[in-house]
Amino acid sequence: MKTIEERAMEYASKKADISLSAIYNEALANIYEEAYIAGAKEQNRIDIDKACDWLKARNVLTDASLDGFRKAMEEEK
Repeated sequence: MKTIEERAMEYASKKADISLSAIYNEALANIYEEAYIAGAKEQNRIDIDKACDWLKARNVLTDASLDGFRKAMEEEK
């Protein structure tokens, strides 16, 4: 499975190649990459929060188990 950063680099390299100058394309790729990473990490936090809320509401996991679940989900690969 690719990391957020690896997917961001692929996405940015495809989106930023608009055939202007190489310097402009590189700067644009960096902007796309940073934005992709920020958005993906925020979405990951939202998804983990929702999963924890869902599991807690259904008494699937205890508070201690939720902490372990959250840590496991937040680990970067």
